[in-house]
Amino acid sequence: MNAAQTIQSFASVDQAADPGALVRFLDTVSTRYFGRVNARSFEMLRVKPGAAVLEAGCGTGRDALALRTLVGPAGRVVGVDSSQLMVSQAVERVTSAGSPVEFQVGDVQRLAFDDGTFDGIRSSRVLCHVDEPRRALTEMIRVLRPGGHLVAIEPDHDTLVIASPQRDCTRRIVNAFGDGFRDGWTGRWLPVWCRELGLRDVQVEPHTIQMEYEFVMDAVGLHKKVEELQHAGSITAADASEWMTFQKRAAETGSFFSAITVFMVAGRKD
Repeated sequence: MNAAQTIQSFASVDQAADPGALVRFLDTVSTRYFGRVNARSFEMLRVKPGAAVLEAGCGTGRDALALRTLVGPAGRVVGVDSSQLMVSQAVERVTSAGSPVEFQVGDVQRLAFDDGTFDGIRSSRVLCHVDEPRRALTEMIRVLRPGGHLVAIEPDHDTLVIASPQRDCTRRIVNAFGDGFRDGWTGRWLPVWCRELGLRDVQVEPHTIQMEYEFVMDAVGLHKKVEELQHAGSITAADASEWMTFQKRAAETGSFFSAITVFMVAGRKD
């Protein structure tokens, strides 16, 4: 992902400067960082062979393909994404894999399914990119059958940590990063919303993910965020230079550290 492209572009993938970079970002995240988290989410979904499952915000379809193996030949998996590019990628990958999964372009805030259509619903890192995350969650619960389970994974972008001796400058960078999303606090609100919307047996699991220098600076976009803050006058050129120099040297000496926490929330519909 180039310096002008960050994960905040997932709010409008098809209008992004380099949509292909976002596809590569999802592949990197899935293979390098989210393997354990995804495996756990499939366990918490509790789907059985023959079940109908929705992947809300399916991206390139990687997780929908994994769900396909869980529901078996008698089951049904549907993936919905707001991006035509992502859906096209998903269809291409499913065709290559020879596994039947349905994909469609759609808005998770206004799902085009009848009430109680699915036995299980899963979403991952979707709500932070939509205008009305609580409404999107409401829609997911609406199309879930009584007795079905929902599992959602959301980062809390204010939990991004990065080691630096410049505390004030770091706080400004991290806060600006979180505020660049449609809603950077979906991780902390997700358990609250699930309970308010009537899900039962709500479980919450935090998962902290450590990230490398190149990924944080380029793909996550902190290098670009530092430049934006400097141009806006929120941090000085001297502070920006010192901050970036420290991080680069930390990476070169093997002492760079950055991590973020995502919250996995599961619940059952009565």
